Amino acid sequence: MDKNKEALCKIQYMMSKGFFNGLNSCGIKYAVLKGCPLAYYKTGDPGSRLSSDIDILISRSDIDKATELLEASGFQNSYALDRKERIMLVSNSHQIPSYSKCLGKCCVQIDVNFDLFWGEYKGKRIDVPEFLEGTAEMDIYGCRIRALPPLKCMVQVILHHYKEMNSLYHLTGHVAIRRRMFEDIYALCRRYPAEISIDRIYEAGQRYGILPYAYYMFYYTRQVYDDAILDGYLEALRTEEGRALLDCYGLSDQERKTWKIGFPERLEADLTEMVRAGLSGEDREKLERNRRLFG
Repeated sequence: MDKNKEALCKIQYMMSKGFFNGLNSCGIKYAVLKGCPLAYYKTGDPGSRLSSDIDILISRSDIDKATELLEASGFQNSYALDRKERIMLVSNSHQIPSYSKCLGKCCVQIDVNFDLFWGEYKGKRIDVPEFLEGTAEMDIYGCRIRALPPLKCMVQVILHHYKEMNSLYHLTGHVAIRRRMFEDIYALCRRYPAEISIDRIYEAGQRYGILPYAYYMFYYTRQVYDDAILDGYLEALRTEEGRALLDCYGLSDQERKTWKIGFPERLEADLTEMVRAGLSGEDREKLERNRRLFG
């Protein structure tokens, strides 16, 4: 990372220090997701990856307290929800609208997540308070935070990246299928062969009900990285549901569609017009609602 980007990462955490001190002091269970903790796990350097925001995971029951701490630390909500919208979001989404804080030209955005799955998911959800057990303290540029251990970090990355690559919201908003997403999977496996062994990721896949999504992510990681070490993961994680997801996009049965182009053409491509052309009226209404709430 160049010095300017590293400096920006430092500023983001300096501006967020009061909020994290508040979380630590009041004993709220939380973890910072992706971003600097993931960069540290991948390379040993938290500044090796620049993120435009800071994501945290908390329990639904701690949303009000976390937002109070954000506001007390100078963060402002990007969208003032009325009661009906707030109930809808907490019931049908995985996060609330972001909070931001600006100092001159420098801004930091914090996204508060309370679920590891997406709103459209209909299966058994992961118990977030349990998932947040065993977090590790990490110092990011003088800011003391909590982070997931490597195996749970991998679980979260699998779910986040699958959602990003298959969400109509993301596919029609920016380049959603990026090489660095597969780099995340590959680097974690290579750097933590014991913590993220084939057996342990399979057990976690069963425990959290994510085997199909894990297979999907490892399958395409193998397409990007010509490394036979990934073959063992693929064999262990293979499920019929996972195989059925490979050529599709969309996060629910109702919105799922089949790709008309292969994976090489999808990677690092702007797919906005292609995806928009296949949207139903219901899809478009949902997108309009989500863009109003999340930008």
